[in-house]
Amino acid sequence: MLVIDDESSIRMVLNLHLTHAGYEVTQCSTGSEGLEFAISGAFDLVLCDLKLPDISGVDIIRSVRKNCKNTPIVAVSGFMNEDLISEVTATGNVGYLSKPFLKRELLDIVSKSLNNS
Repeated sequence: MLVIDDESSIRMVLNLHLTHAGYEVTQCSTGSEGLEFAISGAFDLVLCDLKLPDISGVDIIRSVRKNCKNTPIVAVSGFMNEDLISEVTATGNVGYLSKPFLKRELLDIVSKSLNNS
């Protein structure tokens, strides 16, 4: 799994919960680094923050969807609203997770996203 988030505490929590659940995790702190990794197609799932300082998470999702059509994506944000949810889910096979989140919510959306791919 690939985690793209500029907040080290969020990356740490995601990594902790996902590795304890048996997943291998690669972490990226910038959108540009994350995009490079994501379009390689080497990941079973991409978790991407929508508000990054260098590239919009929505732009990353669009690029991943264009280059890796079947890779499930989970958009992660503390700023979710109906318009943003509609925009990211319209790209196909994209779930969303609002910050702050519970461990169970994270594992549920990851499981659902992997099972729907």
